[in-house]
Amino acid sequence: MRYSQVAAVLGLVLLVSGVVFAQPSGEGVVSGMLKDKSTGGPLEFANVALLAGADTSLVKATTTGKDGKFLFTGVPGGAYIIECSFIGHESYRSAYFTVDPQHLRIELKPITMTESAFALDEVVVTSEKKLFNYEVDRKVYNVDQDMMSRSGSASDILQNIPSVQVDINGNVSLRGSPNVLIMVNGKESPIMRRSSADVLQQMPASSIEKIEVITNPSARFTPEGTSGIINIVLKKETKGGINGNLTGHAGEIGRHNENVTLNYNPGPFNVYGTYGFRHDLRAFRGTDLRQETAAEAGWSSYRGTDHASFHPDVNMGTVGLSYHPGESNTLELSGEYFKRRPYRNGISTIVERDTNNVAIQDYDRVESGYEKESERGLTAAFEHDFAKEDHNLRVEGTFTDSPELEYTNYTNVYRAPAGPDQYDKERNDNGEQEGQLTVDYANPLSEETKLEAGYAGDLSRMDVDSRAQYFDAVEQKFLDYPGRVYHVKIDQTVHAVYGTLEHTYGKFSLKGGLRVEHADVNTEMVSKDSTITNTYFGLYPTLHLAYKLSESGQVQLNYSRRIRRPEVDDLNPFPRYEDPRDVEQGNPKLKPENIHSIELGYQWRNNGLTLVPSIFYRYKYDGITRVATARSDTTFRTITNLSSDQSGGLETVLAGSVGDLVAANLNCTVFYEQIDASNIGYSSKKSIVSWSGTWNVDVNPVKNTMFQINSNIRSGRLTPQGKVRPTYGINLGVRQDLFAERISLTLTVSDIFKTQKQDITLDVGGIKQHETFRRNARLAYFGVSYHFGRAEKKAKEKSLQYDDQQQ
Repeated sequence: MRYSQVAAVLGLVLLVSGVVFAQPSGEGVVSGMLKDKSTGGPLEFANVALLAGADTSLVKATTTGKDGKFLFTGVPGGAYIIECSFIGHESYRSAYFTVDPQHLRIELKPITMTESAFALDEVVVTSEKKLFNYEVDRKVYNVDQDMMSRSGSASDILQNIPSVQVDINGNVSLRGSPNVLIMVNGKESPIMRRSSADVLQQMPASSIEKIEVITNPSARFTPEGTSGIINIVLKKETKGGINGNLTGHAGEIGRHNENVTLNYNPGPFNVYGTYGFRHDLRAFRGTDLRQETAAEAGWSSYRGTDHASFHPDVNMGTVGLSYHPGESNTLELSGEYFKRRPYRNGISTIVERDTNNVAIQDYDRVESGYEKESERGLTAAFEHDFAKEDHNLRVEGTFTDSPELEYTNYTNVYRAPAGPDQYDKERNDNGEQEGQLTVDYANPLSEETKLEAGYAGDLSRMDVDSRAQYFDAVEQKFLDYPGRVYHVKIDQTVHAVYGTLEHTYGKFSLKGGLRVEHADVNTEMVSKDSTITNTYFGLYPTLHLAYKLSESGQVQLNYSRRIRRPEVDDLNPFPRYEDPRDVEQGNPKLKPENIHSIELGYQWRNNGLTLVPSIFYRYKYDGITRVATARSDTTFRTITNLSSDQSGGLETVLAGSVGDLVAANLNCTVFYEQIDASNIGYSSKKSIVSWSGTWNVDVNPVKNTMFQINSNIRSGRLTPQGKVRPTYGINLGVRQDLFAERISLTLTVSDIFKTQKQDITLDVGGIKQHETFRRNARLAYFGVSYHFGRAEKKAKEKSLQYDDQQQ
């Protein structure tokens, strides 16, 4: 059945592309080059504006490249003027020229600009980046425009992004699917793969420049992440001169975070560094209610009440150097460091009763422990620009080392039946090393056609060594728990080659690609002296179509095939005890999850208003899911492949502004999901309609003062064996800029009504379970940011920015 659905999808794509190709084109291309009169060399970063001949209103704007060239595409028929400006040079305005069916390609003669005879003060026309920008294949969220970025974490920011949902534990979903690949600076991160929820909850948002959401990536990207990719781009200043930023925030009960960014760019090389520290304190509470539904004697009900506190300290830093030995070559070397050390304390009160409501067990389980988790990464890159603009080759290599240690002590204090305290402990040593090599080549074959091709190699080794012990009162020492001591090693090698071809034909643009991957996964169960090998070979096609209906509207159709490979915990066959009545176990024979994804969207912009509605459909087979089974009063969770899973929905993003006073955006996603779980014991398919939404409003009553309110909400959703109930939260903030914006004061309050919680029901053969979980999500922070430094001439040359350059 899945092949017929794929054939139907591809047939639809080809049909639409055929129809669109048949449309006539009446738009032109305008190009040219700017030179300095005294040197004869090209002028880089000069501002070039395309003006309407009738009233000299701005139509398009850009800046020149390294070779002094500029290019305008998609120019409607009509009369135009080119206007050029550059710091220290006299302005230039061309004669009138016309774009019509007989003159669709206008190549202007080289424009020579003369140095000004007068020392003029710089005139800077600036436009603050919008919170959201929409590109052909992604949504871009500019983090600096969200006030929560001054004090919050990456997890806090993600809650405000369209298409993205974050639960109270920090787990991220994209359009309702938790299988999303989270990348940092365009690269996969071992620590993010292993514990993304924890890392995102502690990563300082002030270290992030922007977040990209890509639901149907091109073949250039890895096909990992069945619902798409979230790419977190860290700050890396490249302004001329010496500049930087200092930020500090203090919150309730000792919370605080600090961040510093420094940059030095005297010309041929650029040196930058960032460092952030975050100290947090989070309190958690939850309940776990279980009721026996089978005719099994021995117990009837179970109640667990949890209270815990979490004290993480996070250090995060980057340092980098880029050097330009010539105009055509760039060398880059950078290092990244992340260290997280949380301390954990908690107590669980457990009461288990029989059918007569008499307590069988009544005791406290006291927990204390800590974690040490870090990641060290080194990246080296070489990039060569050929003579032709946008014709380049980039070779990049990355190595990361990510050790982790988790140590926990437990004490059981019994009330019924009465008895001595019992002690046990657990130690987990996890490590991962990964090497990545990428070669990317881009060549614009013509003004309408661009070729991209490359290779990506990924070699990783994961090592999991776990030991659980109990205190033996007779021998007066700790002994190993039978079956709870294990050692697993997983080696994974992935080789991939890709190619994409992009072509523009008037109003129509097409980008098709194919990625070919071969993967070897060896799971060595050292404790059992056995090895399981899985080999995957896959073809991953992608297709992006766009048709420009008008100057303000564009329709897009995208398709991709994606994959989710099992992770370490998914493959680990040894049981892991979250607590004595919650056991998890992996499956070394797990197959990768595959998905076909298609999306049809429309993008409309006019006078500061943007509307982006999209319809999407995903068909998944061999879906990876967790399945729970009941054994007496204990829930055993393992992982398996579902028969199939399909979902679809409608997403709408609306953004606009009222002058400089108010800017707002609204996102709402409604999706339908159907699960076929016949291979795990369910005879019928399960389905549900759910939705999620975010909204943000910025109000600027006076210059340099901003109020911000944002909210996120998610309805109930479906799991193979239960449901998750709705959640929502509201955040507030205010910012005051002082002294020409060199100093900014901010006050933020997250989850002001303390509504964030997790509420799950589970129906496993023999047990009905209801779990609730809350944390002290209402956090208040006050902070100060100080911007310092100076920018050299090159930075000033780029000061003129237009809205369409940010789209």
